[in-house]
Order: sequence, then C-alpha cells, then structure tokens
Amino acid sequence: MKRVGASLDTSFWKHVWMLHLAPYLFDYFEIFYCTEVYREIHSPYPAFPTVVHPRIKLFDVLAEANLLRRQDPTSYDATLYGPGEAQALALAAERGYVLLIDDYRSLRYAQKQGVPIISSPDFVVKLCVDGVLTCRMGRDRIERSRAEVSPLLLENALARIEVIEMKRGW
Repeated sequence: MKRVGASLDTSFWKHVWMLHLAPYLFDYFEIFYCTEVYREIHSPYPAFPTVVHPRIKLFDVLAEANLLRRQDPTSYDATLYGPGEAQALALAAERGYVLLIDDYRSLRYAQKQGVPIISSPDFVVKLCVDGVLTCRMGRDRIERSRAEVSPLLLENALARIEVIEMKRGW
C-alpha cells in the first residue's frame, strides 16, 4: 500500500494513542511532526515533572525509529490557533501533505484553505472500510472519544460506519 505524507497535530496524536490505533498509522502515512507539536506532546505534568507519559514514550520510540520525522514549514502564521496547530497546518499546506488533526476549529479552517484533513474518527472509519477493524470495534473507539473529540466529527463517523454495516449486511 502506498503511504501518503501527513503532518501530525498534537490533538490527533493524543487520540490515536488513547484509542490504541497509533500502530496502524504507518500502514497509511509517512508522518512528519513540527517543532511546536513536539513541544506540545512533551509538555510535562507540572506536579510530576519526572513522569514520562506512555504517549510521550511511544512518540519518542517511533521518532527514534524514524517512523515519525521532524520537519518544519518554512513559515507559519503564529496567530492561528495554537502554535502546534499553526505549524502542522502550514507544513501540510506547504508540502501537500494530509493534515492529521482533531481540533475542530483548526480542522475547519484547514478545510477552508483546501488542505486535506483526516481526523481520528475519519481514521477509524478508514480502518473499518479496509476491514482492519470491525464496525463494532470502530463504534467502540468512536464512543471512547466522546469526551475528547467534537460531537460533529463523532456523529459523522458513526453514520458512515452504519452505512458500511448496511452495505455489508451485518
């Protein structure tokens, strides 16, 4: 399968890690992250500065294995949303990458700019379409995202999974 270039945002990384979907990313994408995304992912817990969250540890292991690669845009608008989102969006636009993002406001802005986006619910649907996850598994992962991801993204993904089930007759 041909992998496509993708610019990673912190919001997407947090959710695919939480949903245990990070290993599947590398079947579909060649993933790049920016300096500001790295900083956001590596923000320490103020009360526990020595604690390394497993999400951070996995990120570091994948970066060390060159599965996640650092690449910054030549320029970006620092006034757009957060610095990680701004850099990730600029990199995707500049290089023609897909933007992997879950923050709804930034996602909508990227769409309006013509940048192709994939949210974690979109990725779950893709895995269901490809038969990597069952539709039941996909619905479960989307439901587990309720507290973290925009309801608009979740409901859209659930509706698409329902269509998949109807087409398959399950």
